[in-house]
Amino acid sequence: MALSVVSQWLVLGYTFLLTVGGLIGYVKAGSVPSLLSSLLSGSVLIYGVYLSNWKVCFFTLVALCVVFLWRWSKTGKIMPSVPLACLTAFACVVLWVLENSN
Repeated sequence: MALSVVSQWLVLGYTFLLTVGGLIGYVKAGSVPSLLSSLLSGSVLIYGVYLSNWKVCFFTLVALCVVFLWRWSKTGKIMPSVPLACLTAFACVVLWVLENSN
């Protein structure tokens, strides 16, 4: 099933926010892992939009949510892991609803 236009914009908007966040993390804290992970996951999400495959996008978002929650449990710091996990979970739910409503 093809990715709807609304879902494409949702994923692209999320990808933009994720990439900007990675760039900010790199500029402010010199975090190369933040930059690389945002660029890598953003690339996978854009590839999912290119393929028009909602499952690639959905499972990438689920993996990101798990990573953000794991980072929170590891560091105990709320910022930025918890807000990113919440935003990612919201994007997962909206994508699921948009693509599975008939």
